[in-house]
Amino acid sequence: MCSRCIDDNITCVYSMQKVMGRPRKRKLNSRDQSTSDPIRGTREQTSLLEPNLFDSVTERLDKAPDQMNPSDIHLSHINTTNEINLLTSSIQDIPSDQSCACLSSMYLTLDNIRSMKNFSFPASLHCLRDALGTAELCVDCRVCPNQYLTATQNAQLLGTLLLSMSERYNRILKTIESDTIEAEEVRQTKTLQIGSTGMVEPRYEHIGSMAGSSEPLVLELPPSEWKRLAKKVVNAEVHGTSDPSRASFISILATLEERQARWHMMEPTDDCPNPERRRHDMHDHNNNPMCLMLAREAKKLVDLFDFS
Repeated sequence: MCSRCIDDNITCVYSMQKVMGRPRKRKLNSRDQSTSDPIRGTREQTSLLEPNLFDSVTERLDKAPDQMNPSDIHLSHINTTNEINLLTSSIQDIPSDQSCACLSSMYLTLDNIRSMKNFSFPASLHCLRDALGTAELCVDCRVCPNQYLTATQNAQLLGTLLLSMSERYNRILKTIESDTIEAEEVRQTKTLQIGSTGMVEPRYEHIGSMAGSSEPLVLELPPSEWKRLAKKVVNAEVHGTSDPSRASFISILATLEERQARWHMMEPTDDCPNPERRRHDMHDHNNNPMCLMLAREAKKLVDLFDFS
């Protein structure tokens, strides 16, 4: 009871006086620290392992998959299940139930190609350039070959995509021809716009009404010269340039052929309905894989292109 209530001889209604200000933080012991700070607790656990174990594992995981030997990594010093999974998940093959976006990406790309209405040069080439990017990602997919069904779908859709692209390249070349004839009949020059992805910033601030303009450069050419340059651009998209890192139609098709040849030489997956047939009977009379039938038709069409 407080002194006031004692003097008045009444029941005290006031609470005990508390210290003003923020209360002091309770000091944590070593066990509480590891519980409240999971990152620090994990570090303390891993410090019990053999020194530089994770460094050696990381060096091995940085190697290419074909150079990796799981037996080189010793797991005898690891005590927890989570740590074992952490080390072995990157070493084992990709799980069979793992999915990828190849099918949906190719479906959307095929729809974009199908919906093309304008085949004028060079605007129409941008859609096909995007399609090349999709094909490059799907032909390098590591998930699709793990199952018979997804591997088959990947190969067939890639063949459909390449055949569709070859038809669109043919339409663009025909449009270049017709635009050239039309311009020659009316004796009109053709305009070629030159853009740049990397602009050089001026040393001083822009001055004038065209300040900061990113408009393409314009080149007026006779129709015949314009046709020659336009077909050279299409030829570079189809057959590639001197830069091997730049994807082209033929480079993607060649990569697909090489990949399918390796796939038929590999051991069939567990879900393959007829392993022996996949090894021997899935080829035509010329010993070409049946899965490349559409891709070969695309290549035949490209061989008929007139780039002159």
